[in-house]
Amino acid sequence: MFGRGQLAANQQAEMNEIFVGGRTHHSHGLRQELDVSCFVRDERYLLKTSIELLDPNNNSYICMRNERWGSPRYCPLFSIQLISTGGSSWIHLQNDSPISWQNGYNAYESILTVTNALASAEKAYMYLYGPRDRVSMKVKDLSLEPYEAVQNECTEFINNGNAEVRFL
Repeated sequence: MFGRGQLAANQQAEMNEIFVGGRTHHSHGLRQELDVSCFVRDERYLLKTSIELLDPNNNSYICMRNERWGSPRYCPLFSIQLISTGGSSWIHLQNDSPISWQNGYNAYESILTVTNALASAEKAYMYLYGPRDRVSMKVKDLSLEPYEAVQNECTEFINNGNAEVRFL
């Protein structure tokens, strides 16, 4: 947890979820150190989770994915901070899920391509932050795993060898 807030595994959180509440600024949220020795340049990873937002009265809160950073309806954002001798830089992992935010849990998916900066960083931290202050986040089934793109194995583009001759 960074910034002000609370990380709880209490009655508001199920076994496979993390509850982040008491946030007093949109930049407050979760922080997790990543093992940079695991990352190989140009490899891709899929960040996948489900997030539910709750207003101060514990009612479902709907964010707008097209809002700019820091606006009242901005959605959660995962980012990776890279730390090296030259300073720090950021990789932002926007939500690529095509579904608009709704009540309840919402899918968050993003593909991370390992840059040279990430592969050679001394340290890296993943952050989750973004919705306005006083909005709580329930995060479940969070994973970061190697990404395998769907392979298209088309070797023949003509389905039927029975071509017909037509004059138009």
